[in-house]
Amino acid sequence: MRISRFTRASLAALIAFAVSPLSAAPFTPGNVVVYRAGATGTALVNTGNPVFLDEFSTDGTLVQSIALPTTIQGANQPLISSGTATSEGLLSRSSDGRYLVLTGYGRALGGSGSLPSTSADAVKRIVGRVDADGVVDTTTALGDYASGNNPRSATSVDGSGFWVAGGTGGVRHAALGASTSSAVSSTVANLRQMAVFNDQLYTSTSSGSALRIATVGTGTSTETGQVAVSLPGLPVSSGSPYAFSLLDLDEGEPGVDTLYVADDGAGILKYSKSGGVWSARGSIGSASDAYRGIAAIADAGSVTLFATRAGGSSATGGGQLVRLVDASGH
Repeated sequence: MRISRFTRASLAALIAFAVSPLSAAPFTPGNVVVYRAGATGTALVNTGNPVFLDEFSTDGTLVQSIALPTTIQGANQPLISSGTATSEGLLSRSSDGRYLVLTGYGRALGGSGSLPSTSADAVKRIVGRVDADGVVDTTTALGDYASGNNPRSATSVDGSGFWVAGGTGGVRHAALGASTSSAVSSTVANLRQMAVFNDQLYTSTSSGSALRIATVGTGTSTETGQVAVSLPGLPVSSGSPYAFSLLDLDEGEPGVDTLYVADDGAGILKYSKSGGVWSARGSIGSASDAYRGIAAIADAGSVTLFATRAGGSSATGGGQLVRLVDASGH
């Protein structure tokens, strides 16, 4: 894989402004969107920071920055982040391609006490849904999700309901606009990324010794009692995976067959599936890069990856957006 870096200078420039959801422009198909915690020139605090969705063209040029609400706006609730928690801020796209899905906390800025330590009864955990026109919906405010811990990610098929995961509670499901959720899987309580690929629900974790990247049940079930099962051949008790992307690159291998993982203890890892078993196919970067976010686009025999790395857990924050090209195929 080859890599090009969008410099810190350009990143500093790109966060110099933000537009409100009411004036946001439609997203441009093929562009990249990044979850950003905190406003320019303001120190990050664990009591709450504004959240922005920064849209970039594929050459790293800022297109727009959409601010999530920080106060109640009609039916919409605030969606803020703890800012100094590296496990938060994982984005997903609904499998029908219509929405971006994210999570945060339902408290106005200026509160006291570390947000991850709050109970979900006191500070609701929010699922945000943003459509292709940049319209924000934060009406899903859950009082039983990731209580006393981090809300980390959510995903959806069509924006009408969400699977959510965080530092506790396993996989849960909630309808759009709901105030409570229902248990889907308790195989592992402490989870990170939720995502749907090829009509199958997946999750990642670094907790325990049962799995690291796994399917959750069969298909996209919302019923309780679903079992999370490690992808065959992948490590189950080592590694620190966050976001991941699955692609179908080999016509001879049924279903998705190529996996890219952002692992903040190892770099970007690649696996491919043959005969139903996944095997390691190389990596780029190292633990010091702290990769956590990733998205992949397959085109004409190569895969372009966009990844976030070097994000900090201190008041000064930080982070880089990078582009990598892998032409090695399946």
